[in-house]
Amino acid sequence: MTAPVKPEDVRKATCDAMQRIYLVIVGFSITQALLGALTSSPGEFLGVEIFKEGNRVQVLLLLAFLFTIIRFAHGSILHLSALTGRNKWQWDMMALMTQAMLFFVVALSVKRTDQFIICFCIVIAWDTFWLVVFLVKRIHTKMETQWVISNGVFLAVLALIEAARYRYQIPDAVTAYIAAVLSITLALWDYLYNASYYFPSESTAQEARA
Repeated sequence: MTAPVKPEDVRKATCDAMQRIYLVIVGFSITQALLGALTSSPGEFLGVEIFKEGNRVQVLLLLAFLFTIIRFAHGSILHLSALTGRNKWQWDMMALMTQAMLFFVVALSVKRTDQFIICFCIVIAWDTFWLVVFLVKRIHTKMETQWVISNGVFLAVLALIEAARYRYQIPDAVTAYIAAVLSITLALWDYLYNASYYFPSESTAQEARA
């Protein structure tokens, strides 16, 4: 006689499968961004030419992309494993798979500053929508609250940059530099503020689950 399937086991198996698919898409996204920023049109590695002025913009956009996708992926895997729960795992699964596919679109646009900034904003906006759902449903942690604030700052600055580009003809290099510095700054803020979630010790593990 077959033993009954436990809902908890099904939930865990589904989340495990989604983690693998999510990481595959994220891996392809990072690969695509690296290829777009560090190779020429024929697909040859730029080498030391990446430091030349003509390639500086795409390298800066690559940095903005990497610092954002790595911390987003880290937090997303936590949401599909240790931090997920019975009342929100379906939301996590749907939102994060969409997020991963949007990141791939961003990676495709790393050579085009305008397209990159717009696609980047779409990813951040989607992530913010997902987090706001948790806030409304009151199933959030302080990590998710900080992410909403961080995303709000990210969106506001990127929107101002994009508006200023059209009004004041700001060079692509300035836009890319601001995007890179902002991405790195927000990544550091995220990891420092949410250290008990990302790197819990025995003493902070219980707090991180609260």
